[in-house]
Amino acid sequence: LSWEQLGQEGAIGRSIAAQACCANYKGKCANYIDNEETARDLAKSLELAAGIKSTVSHHGKGSWRVVYQQSDLPNLPQLTEIGLDLEAAVYGWILTGGWLTNSAGVLFNSQDDVAQDLIGSTFAKMTGTNGQIRTSYEGQTTNVNTLGCWKSSAIEKLRGAMGLESYKSKDIQ
Repeated sequence: LSWEQLGQEGAIGRSIAAQACCANYKGKCANYIDNEETARDLAKSLELAAGIKSTVSHHGKGSWRVVYQQSDLPNLPQLTEIGLDLEAAVYGWILTGGWLTNSAGVLFNSQDDVAQDLIGSTFAKMTGTNGQIRTSYEGQTTNVNTLGCWKSSAIEKLRGAMGLESYKSKDIQ
């Protein structure tokens, strides 16, 4: 979206994201972008949101650099924390990174530490299991951790909430 379409809140959000991932260029914050129009829109958003002056220059090989003119960045308004529906997250994780057959479980890789803490503990509460997360696969670059449930009453509850009376493919088609 162009800066005109974003409005004040969108410009603030874009500026927070840009500042969070900016690089150091000669002691100043800089963002590298592969599109001139997007780079110029970011510069306008920075000025609109926080009064941050910046310059846009061609960096070479199709990328553009937005350099903030001040090294000490003003504090932008804080983001409001949005609550998560962790039960909905568990159902989503089961569908994308888990299983629901005659048992249920969730899988996490080594980089899923935050999700593992939040979703793993919520899954355990929802299923009434007090099982421990265990490493089910040790690879060269990542491990796979698993938390499973084999309680039939918990499995039926999960299936019912997801609208699955059966887990067999012939019944789901």
